[in-house]
Amino acid sequence: MHRRHRRRPHALGTGNRPTFYIPAKGDQERLVCYIPPGTLNPDGRNGVVAGPPVGGWVVGRDYELCRRINERTGLAVYSPCYDITSNWDPEEKRGVPAPWIKGVYRHATKTLKHKFLYLVGFSGGGAVASSQLVDYPDKMVQGLVVISGPAAEGGPHTSAAFYADRINVRTLLIYGKLDGYNKAIGVWMERTRQNKTRVDKLYYEGGHDYGKRRDTFELVKNTVIDWLKSVARSPRVLGYHKRRKHGHMRKP
Repeated sequence: MHRRHRRRPHALGTGNRPTFYIPAKGDQERLVCYIPPGTLNPDGRNGVVAGPPVGGWVVGRDYELCRRINERTGLAVYSPCYDITSNWDPEEKRGVPAPWIKGVYRHATKTLKHKFLYLVGFSGGGAVASSQLVDYPDKMVQGLVVISGPAAEGGPHTSAAFYADRINVRTLLIYGKLDGYNKAIGVWMERTRQNKTRVDKLYYEGGHDYGKRRDTFELVKNTVIDWLKSVARSPRVLGYHKRRKHGHMRKP
Protein backbone atom coordinates (compact mmCIF):
# COMPACT_ATOMS: atom_id res chain seq x y z
CA MET A 1 0.00 0.00 0.00
CA HIS A 2 1.31 3.41 -0.95
CA ARG A 3 1.15 6.08 1.71
CA ARG A 4 -0.66 9.20 0.54
CA HIS A 5 1.36 12.34 1.02
CA ARG A 6 -0.11 15.80 1.36
CA ARG A 7 0.89 17.87 -1.64
CA ARG A 8 3.24 20.70 -0.84
CA PRO A 9 3.87 23.90 -2.76
CA HIS A 10 6.33 23.34 -5.59
CA ALA A 11 9.52 25.42 -5.63
CA LEU A 12 9.99 26.96 -9.06
CA GLY A 13 13.50 28.10 -9.98
CA THR A 14 14.12 30.39 -7.05
CA GLY A 15 17.28 31.95 -8.46
CA ASN A 16 17.87 34.97 -6.24
CA ARG A 17 14.20 35.63 -5.51
CA PRO A 18 11.54 33.45 -3.84
CA THR A 19 8.81 31.78 -5.87
CA PHE A 20 6.27 29.03 -5.28
CA TYR A 21 3.20 27.36 -6.77
CA ILE A 22 0.25 25.84 -4.89
CA PRO A 23 -1.69 23.51 -7.24
CA ALA A 24 -5.41 23.97 -7.86
CA LYS A 25 -7.87 22.05 -5.74
CA GLY A 26 -10.71 22.48 -8.23
CA ASP A 27 -10.81 24.78 -11.25
CA GLN A 28 -7.77 24.02 -13.41
CA GLU A 29 -8.16 26.92 -15.84
CA ARG A 30 -7.62 29.88 -13.51
CA LEU A 31 -4.54 31.03 -11.66
CA VAL A 32 -3.98 33.63 -8.94
CA CYS A 33 -0.61 35.36 -9.25
CA TYR A 34 0.38 36.79 -5.87
CA ILE A 35 3.14 39.41 -6.07
CA PRO A 36 4.81 39.98 -2.67
CA PRO A 37 6.17 43.27 -1.26
CA GLY A 38 9.42 44.59 -2.66
CA THR A 39 11.93 47.41 -2.54
CA LEU A 40 12.19 50.45 -4.80
CA ASN A 41 15.66 51.39 -6.04
CA PRO A 42 17.45 48.56 -4.14
CA ASP A 43 21.16 49.09 -3.55
CA GLY A 44 20.98 52.43 -5.33
CA ARG A 45 19.73 50.95 -8.60
CA ASN A 46 17.51 53.76 -9.81
CA GLY A 47 14.33 52.90 -11.66
CA VAL A 48 14.30 49.33 -10.32
CA VAL A 49 11.81 47.50 -8.13
CA ALA A 50 12.78 44.11 -6.71
CA GLY A 51 11.21 41.46 -4.54
CA PRO A 52 12.73 40.43 -1.20
CA PRO A 53 15.70 38.07 -0.84
CA VAL A 54 15.24 34.31 -0.67
CA GLY A 55 13.11 33.33 2.30
CA GLY A 56 12.57 36.94 3.27
CA TRP A 57 8.89 37.28 2.43
CA VAL A 58 7.29 33.96 3.37
CA VAL A 59 5.89 35.32 6.61
CA GLY A 60 2.58 34.41 8.20
CA ARG A 61 0.64 37.21 6.51
CA ASP A 62 1.68 36.46 2.93
CA TYR A 63 1.69 32.70 2.97
CA GLU A 64 -1.55 32.45 4.95
CA LEU A 65 -3.31 34.73 2.47
CA CYS A 66 -2.13 32.56 -0.45
CA ARG A 67 -3.05 29.34 1.36
CA ARG A 68 -6.53 30.59 2.26
CA ILE A 69 -7.17 31.75 -1.31
CA ASN A 70 -6.22 28.29 -2.54
CA GLU A 71 -8.34 26.48 0.05
CA ARG A 72 -11.50 28.57 -0.29
CA THR A 73 -11.53 29.21 -4.05
CA GLY A 74 -9.85 26.02 -5.25
CA LEU A 75 -7.64 28.13 -7.51
CA ALA A 76 -3.93 27.56 -7.99
CA VAL A 77 -1.69 30.28 -6.52
CA TYR A 78 1.65 31.22 -8.06
CA SER A 79 4.07 33.69 -6.50
CA PRO A 80 6.83 34.73 -8.93
CA CYS A 81 10.12 36.45 -8.31
CA TYR A 82 10.79 39.91 -9.72
CA ASP A 83 13.60 42.36 -10.34
CA ILE A 84 12.27 44.90 -12.80
CA THR A 85 14.17 47.70 -14.49
CA SER A 86 12.71 50.62 -16.46
CA ASN A 87 13.57 52.87 -19.38
CA TRP A 88 12.61 56.36 -20.46
CA ASP A 89 10.04 56.39 -23.26
CA PRO A 90 10.24 59.68 -25.22
CA GLU A 91 6.78 59.19 -26.75
CA GLU A 92 5.14 58.56 -23.38
CA LYS A 93 7.43 61.10 -21.72
CA ARG A 94 7.78 58.87 -18.68
CA GLY A 95 9.76 55.95 -17.35
CA VAL A 96 8.22 52.67 -18.53
CA PRO A 97 8.80 49.38 -16.66
CA ALA A 98 10.45 46.47 -18.45
CA PRO A 99 7.86 43.84 -19.57
CA TRP A 100 8.36 41.45 -16.66
CA ILE A 101 4.70 40.40 -16.73
CA LYS A 102 5.10 38.82 -20.17
CA GLY A 103 7.22 36.12 -18.54
CA VAL A 104 4.38 35.50 -16.07
CA TYR A 105 1.92 35.19 -18.95
CA ARG A 106 4.15 32.64 -20.69
CA HIS A 107 4.77 30.64 -17.53
CA ALA A 108 1.08 30.61 -16.63
CA THR A 109 0.00 29.33 -20.05
CA LYS A 110 2.92 27.26 -21.36
CA THR A 111 4.24 25.68 -18.15
CA LEU A 112 1.39 25.76 -15.65
CA LYS A 113 -1.33 25.30 -18.32
CA HIS A 114 -3.78 27.93 -17.06
CA LYS A 115 -6.03 30.07 -19.26
CA PHE A 116 -7.08 32.87 -16.92
CA LEU A 117 -5.03 34.99 -14.53
CA TYR A 118 -5.87 37.16 -11.52
CA LEU A 119 -3.15 39.52 -10.28
CA VAL A 120 -2.99 40.16 -6.53
CA GLY A 121 -0.23 42.34 -5.12
CA PHE A 122 0.57 43.73 -1.68
CA SER A 123 2.58 46.93 -1.14
CA GLY A 124 5.38 46.97 -3.75
CA GLY A 125 3.75 43.91 -5.29
CA GLY A 126 0.58 45.93 -5.81
CA ALA A 127 2.62 48.62 -7.54
CA VAL A 128 4.17 45.99 -9.80
CA ALA A 129 0.86 44.31 -10.67
CA SER A 130 -0.82 47.59 -11.57
CA SER A 131 2.08 49.27 -13.40
CA GLN A 132 2.72 46.17 -15.50
CA LEU A 133 -0.93 45.97 -16.48
CA VAL A 134 -0.91 49.60 -17.65
CA ASP A 135 1.70 48.89 -20.33
CA TYR A 136 1.39 45.15 -20.94
CA PRO A 137 -2.26 44.04 -20.83
CA ASP A 138 -3.34 40.58 -21.93
CA LYS A 139 -6.79 39.09 -22.46
CA MET A 140 -5.99 36.23 -20.05
CA VAL A 141 -5.99 38.71 -17.12
CA GLN A 142 -9.46 38.71 -15.57
CA GLY A 143 -8.94 40.76 -12.43
CA LEU A 144 -6.53 42.98 -10.47
CA VAL A 145 -6.27 43.36 -6.68
CA VAL A 146 -4.03 46.10 -5.29
CA ILE A 147 -3.45 45.96 -1.52
CA SER A 148 -1.67 49.02 -0.07
CA GLY A 149 0.23 49.53 -3.30
CA PRO A 150 2.07 52.84 -3.94
CA ALA A 151 0.31 53.63 -7.22
CA ALA A 152 0.09 57.42 -7.22
CA GLU A 153 3.63 58.37 -6.21
CA GLY A 154 5.23 59.10 -9.60
CA GLY A 155 8.02 57.06 -11.15
CA PRO A 156 7.94 54.09 -13.54
CA HIS A 157 6.64 51.49 -11.07
CA THR A 158 4.45 53.63 -8.81
CA SER A 159 2.20 55.65 -11.14
CA ALA A 160 -0.49 53.21 -12.29
CA ALA A 161 -3.33 55.24 -10.76
CA PHE A 162 -2.58 58.11 -13.15
CA TYR A 163 -3.07 55.71 -16.09
CA ALA A 164 -5.84 53.59 -14.60
CA ASP A 165 -8.07 54.30 -17.59
CA ARG A 166 -5.79 51.97 -19.55
CA ILE A 167 -6.56 49.03 -17.25
CA ASN A 168 -9.63 47.31 -18.66
CA VAL A 169 -10.19 44.59 -16.08
CA ARG A 170 -12.28 44.62 -12.94
CA THR A 171 -10.18 46.00 -10.08
CA LEU A 172 -10.24 45.88 -6.28
CA LEU A 173 -8.32 48.54 -4.34
CA ILE A 174 -7.64 47.90 -0.63
CA TYR A 175 -5.92 50.44 1.62
CA GLY A 176 -5.65 51.29 5.29
CA LYS A 177 -7.34 54.49 6.42
CA LEU A 178 -4.03 55.65 7.89
CA ASP A 179 -1.88 54.53 4.94
CA GLY A 180 -0.28 57.45 3.12
CA TYR A 181 -0.52 55.48 -0.11
CA ASN A 182 -4.32 55.40 0.01
CA LYS A 183 -4.49 58.57 -2.09
CA ALA A 184 -4.19 56.15 -5.01
CA ILE A 185 -7.89 55.29 -4.61
CA GLY A 186 -9.01 58.86 -5.28
CA VAL A 187 -6.72 59.24 -8.29
CA TRP A 188 -7.73 55.83 -9.64
CA MET A 189 -11.46 56.49 -9.31
CA GLU A 190 -11.12 59.87 -11.01
CA ARG A 191 -9.18 58.44 -13.94
CA THR A 192 -11.72 55.67 -14.49
CA ARG A 193 -14.84 57.79 -13.98
CA GLN A 194 -15.75 57.58 -17.68
CA ASN A 195 -14.80 53.91 -18.02
CA LYS A 196 -17.21 51.00 -17.98
CA THR A 197 -14.67 48.90 -16.10
CA ARG A 198 -15.80 48.26 -12.52
CA VAL A 199 -13.51 49.40 -9.70
CA ASP A 200 -14.26 48.23 -6.14
CA LYS A 201 -12.61 49.64 -3.03
CA LEU A 202 -12.15 48.87 0.65
CA TYR A 203 -10.67 50.95 3.46
CA TYR A 204 -9.64 49.02 6.56
CA GLU A 205 -8.79 50.39 10.00
CA GLY A 206 -5.08 50.94 10.38
CA GLY A 207 -1.97 51.72 8.37
CA HIS A 208 0.02 50.16 5.57
CA ASP A 209 0.33 46.56 6.79
CA TYR A 210 -3.07 44.89 7.10
CA GLY A 211 -1.41 41.83 8.67
CA LYS A 212 -0.43 43.57 11.90
CA ARG A 213 -3.90 43.02 13.33
CA ARG A 214 -5.87 39.81 13.13
CA ASP A 215 -9.16 41.55 12.49
CA THR A 216 -7.82 43.56 9.55
CA PHE A 217 -6.12 40.47 8.14
CA GLU A 218 -9.41 38.56 8.28
CA LEU A 219 -11.28 41.45 6.68
CA VAL A 220 -8.82 41.80 3.80
CA LYS A 221 -8.51 38.04 3.30
CA ASN A 222 -12.27 37.50 3.19
CA THR A 223 -12.78 40.48 0.90
CA VAL A 224 -10.17 39.26 -1.58
CA ILE A 225 -11.54 35.70 -1.59
CA ASP A 226 -15.16 36.78 -2.02
CA TRP A 227 -14.14 39.22 -4.75
CA LEU A 228 -12.21 36.54 -6.66
CA LYS A 229 -15.23 34.24 -6.49
CA SER A 230 -17.47 37.03 -7.75
CA VAL A 231 -15.20 37.91 -10.68
CA ALA A 232 -14.97 34.25 -11.69
CA ARG A 233 -18.76 34.19 -12.01
CA SER A 234 -18.97 37.43 -13.98
CA PRO A 235 -20.45 37.52 -17.51
CA ARG A 236 -17.08 38.64 -18.87
CA VAL A 237 -15.41 35.35 -17.93
CA LEU A 238 -18.43 33.25 -18.79
CA GLY A 239 -18.62 34.97 -22.17
CA TYR A 240 -14.97 34.19 -22.82
CA HIS A 241 -15.65 30.51 -22.13
CA LYS A 242 -18.58 30.57 -24.56
CA ARG A 243 -16.55 32.19 -27.34
CA ARG A 244 -13.73 29.68 -26.90
CA LYS A 245 -16.22 26.80 -27.08
CA HIS A 246 -17.47 28.06 -30.44
CA GLY A 247 -13.99 28.78 -31.74
CA HIS A 248 -14.03 32.58 -31.43
CA MET A 249 -11.04 34.22 -29.77
CA ARG A 250 -12.27 37.79 -29.63
CA LYS A 251 -10.88 39.96 -26.85
CA PRO A 252 -13.22 40.23 -23.85
